[in-house]
Amino acid sequence: MNMLVLFWWMMACSRPPDVLVVVMDTVRADHLSAYGYERDTSPFLSEFSENGVIFADTTSPGSWTWPAHASLFTGLYPWEHGARLSDDGKQLTRVLTANSMRTDVPTLAEQLSAKGYRTVSVSTNHLLSEDLGLTRGFGSSQVFSEDGQTVKAVLSEIDADDDRPLFLFVNLMGAHIPWKVRDAPWTEGLSQKLAQPTGWLERYVTKGQVNLYANDGGASANGVELITAGRIQPSQKEWALLNALYDGEILEVDRQLGRIVRRFQGATENALIAVTSDHGEFVGEQGWAGHCFRVYPELLAVPLVVVGDDLPKGRVVQSPVQMHWLYDLVLHEAGIGKGGELMNAIKGEPTSPVMAKAWTSSRASRLLKGPFQQDWALYREKDEVFVQGSLGGQGYYRIDSDPGLSQDLSQRFPERVEILRRATEGLFEETVTTAGVEASEETVEQLRALGYVQ
Repeated sequence: MNMLVLFWWMMACSRPPDVLVVVMDTVRADHLSAYGYERDTSPFLSEFSENGVIFADTTSPGSWTWPAHASLFTGLYPWEHGARLSDDGKQLTRVLTANSMRTDVPTLAEQLSAKGYRTVSVSTNHLLSEDLGLTRGFGSSQVFSEDGQTVKAVLSEIDADDDRPLFLFVNLMGAHIPWKVRDAPWTEGLSQKLAQPTGWLERYVTKGQVNLYANDGGASANGVELITAGRIQPSQKEWALLNALYDGEILEVDRQLGRIVRRFQGATENALIAVTSDHGEFVGEQGWAGHCFRVYPELLAVPLVVVGDDLPKGRVVQSPVQMHWLYDLVLHEAGIGKGGELMNAIKGEPTSPVMAKAWTSSRASRLLKGPFQQDWALYREKDEVFVQGSLGGQGYYRIDSDPGLSQDLSQRFPERVEILRRATEGLFEETVTTAGVEASEETVEQLRALGYVQ
């Protein structure tokens, strides 16, 4: 090997990988064909996962955008980074009050920027607007109202003439309510049904799309809240229709994901690509709709697929992991720190217990009542799950035989409940109380379109 070739070979080896992280917002793992779902909702993700590592059992630490993204960007749990629902916080939207993410912890974007990366965030979720603080550290932060606009901007960023390694974060919002009728084998005839909706559904169909976050004729509650409170009870056929819409939107997100990943792979010789979600969605389970406030698998079980030159190909990791552990793996692949818990899982080594938390709000407590009147924390060791409420509710489950956490075994196994209760003492205490966060008027208007603002 002559000296010139050796020089360029050494330069190529020393350059850190270009990094792409895509969050498929509101996509639950069990509605993806890549995770065994009966409908072919994720053909691209299924193919893509064959080239890397698919984590079969991934839990988000939070059940909605705000805490989950803050965890992804900091590597911390919501009770550590501070970004959560809080009635003591300032107004985030006209429905939700929340506290901000801590400013004294380094974000993923800040660390990669210091490493020489060009850092770019492109999102369809306006909770990732720059003025709200979650995207601290990104050199560029863009937010759009449609996934199509977001993807166009993403492709432009990939094609940009810049010699620096790229960290590109993307949020695709298509699976979040409102839902449109997408081209899929299971959506045939849905456009006609939505053209002349009947019953309660008529109030939530506008221009061929279903928006359950719309208010009911000016009432104080939106459709999701009325369904979850039991004041609207969709029939099995209506739940089937909603599931078909949701699955069609997931398929469309998968198509957009394919466009992004293929362009990214074609633009670099050394890529680290991760695909995940921030949270899932209730679509009829327990008779509920939407997300937030609870710690059930429908909300917390999310996909996670990572492909990189240094990672195994075709590996399925069965051990339980957490979505925000991706933080340490990305830094490790960029030459910063160790691989953390995900690398341990890939190697088959032990990992930490799985934890998550969901906070209630005065609005949820007033409108939904019952289990929505308290905060909930989830603690999991292997297949044992312990759930505890802030007002004394609790449950013990075996997720291997009961993946939906529908059979509370606490009365049968009181000794195990006590052991797990003691193990959680002090774990979910907040390490810092952050200040409230406020949205600009422009951001509020965009959040209204997503149903966050009434």
